[in-house]
Amino acid sequence: MITEMIRSGHVIRAAELLAQIMGDEKVPADARMDSYFRAHKEMGKRDRGVVAELTYGVLRHLRMIDARLGAMREGWPGYQRRVGALLMIQQGVSMRGLEKYMDETMAKEVAESLRACPTASLSPAVRYSVPDSVWDAWVAQWGETEATRLAQSLLSAAPVDIRVNTLKADVATVLQTLTTAAFDIAPVVGVPNALRQPGRSPLFRTDSFQRGEFEIQDVGSQVVGALLPVTSGQKVVDFCAGAGGKTLQLAAAMANKGSLIACDVSEHRLDRMRPRLARAGVDNVRIMPLANEQDAKLKKLRGTQDAVLVDAPCSGSGTWRRSPDMKWRDMTLTALNATQLSVLTSAARLTKAGGYLVYATCSLLACENEAVVSAFLASNSDYVRLPAQPELQRKGIELPTSAFTEQGALQLRPDLHQMDGFYAVLLQRKAIE
Repeated sequence: MITEMIRSGHVIRAAELLAQIMGDEKVPADARMDSYFRAHKEMGKRDRGVVAELTYGVLRHLRMIDARLGAMREGWPGYQRRVGALLMIQQGVSMRGLEKYMDETMAKEVAESLRACPTASLSPAVRYSVPDSVWDAWVAQWGETEATRLAQSLLSAAPVDIRVNTLKADVATVLQTLTTAAFDIAPVVGVPNALRQPGRSPLFRTDSFQRGEFEIQDVGSQVVGALLPVTSGQKVVDFCAGAGGKTLQLAAAMANKGSLIACDVSEHRLDRMRPRLARAGVDNVRIMPLANEQDAKLKKLRGTQDAVLVDAPCSGSGTWRRSPDMKWRDMTLTALNATQLSVLTSAARLTKAGGYLVYATCSLLACENEAVVSAFLASNSDYVRLPAQPELQRKGIELPTSAFTEQGALQLRPDLHQMDGFYAVLLQRKAIE
C-alpha cells in the first residue's frame, strides 16, 4: 500500500472496524467487514480496499503492535493508535507524517511508544505476533529457524487462488478470458486447474465467475481435495463440508455423477453452498445438516461409502494470512483434539471395506494432525495409511518432497510452498478377506 492512497478517514474507518471485529470474536473478521461495508455504501471500491488492508494489517501484527504501544486506552482512540503504529512500522511514516491521519497528541504518543520499545527487544512470539503456545509448538516441531520463517510468512497477505470448474470450462479458456479482461493471473505450476492472482481484484464480478467457470479456492485446499480418490458414479461424503469449496471440487472430479453428501453441524454454512452449487452446474450433491458427529441420520450410511473426506474443525493456523483474527481467539487445544478424534472416528464408520478416508486440517500444529491420526489408528486396526504423493501424482499434481512428512502425509506450509498451511493423510479401510 502506498501512503498517498491513505486519508485520515481511512484510519478512522479502520479503527471503527477493528473495534467491531475485536469486540465480538464469534463473528469472523471477513463477515464483520462485509457487514460494515454494506452499512457504509458511501465508501467506494478504493476506500474499501484501503480500509480492509489497514484492518488486516493490524490484525496480522496485533501482538507486536500492542507490545510496542504499551498500555492502551479502550475504544476507538486505542484502535486508531494501532492503525497509526502499523503505518509507522510497515510504511515508514514519520511522526509528522502521522499527523495527517490523527491529531498531533495521538501521533506523538504513538511515535514515543514505538521508540521506547523497539522490535528487537521483543521475544520471537511477540515479534511475529503468534501466541506463545503456538510458537513453542513450532519450535519443537521444526526448530527455531524454520519456525521464524513460517511465522514471518503468515504476516503477509495471501494471493487469490481460483479453481477452474471443469464441468463448465478448462484452464486455457478461463485464463484467456481473465487475461483479456486485464486481470493479472497465471497458472500455478504443478497443480492442474489452479490459477493465481497476486493481488486483489473483483473476480466475483466477472462474467466468467457468474457463469460458474471457476471458484475462489486456495491452491492448498485444492491439493487436499484432490487427495481423496473419487471417480464418476461413486458414493462419497464430505463430512465437514462448510460452505462447500471442496464439495464443489469433488463434484467436478466425479463428473457430476454418483452420490455426494455434504454434511456439517452448521446449517447456515451449508445454506451458503446452495447458490454455489447452482452456479457451478452441480446437481449430484445432497445437503445433510447434522446435530453433531454422532447424528442418528448417519447410521444408514455406515459401511456404504466409497470415499469420505474429513476436513476437521481446527485452529486454522495454516490460514492466518487470510484470517488473522483467528490468531487471537480463545481456543482449548485439548478439547479441540478430542473433537477432531471424535469426528474422524464417526466419519470412518461410513467408509465401506476397501474404501478411502482423508483426514485433513488447515492447521500447522502436530497435536491436531499426526497426533490425532496416530490415536485413531491405534483404535481402528481396520484402517491403514497410504502415501499421499503417488495419489496426487496420479492427478497430475507435482509437489516438492518437503510437502510430505516421514509418515507419507501431506504437510503444506506457506513459507515453503506458497499455499495455505494444510495437513492431510490418506487412509484406506482394509478389504474383507
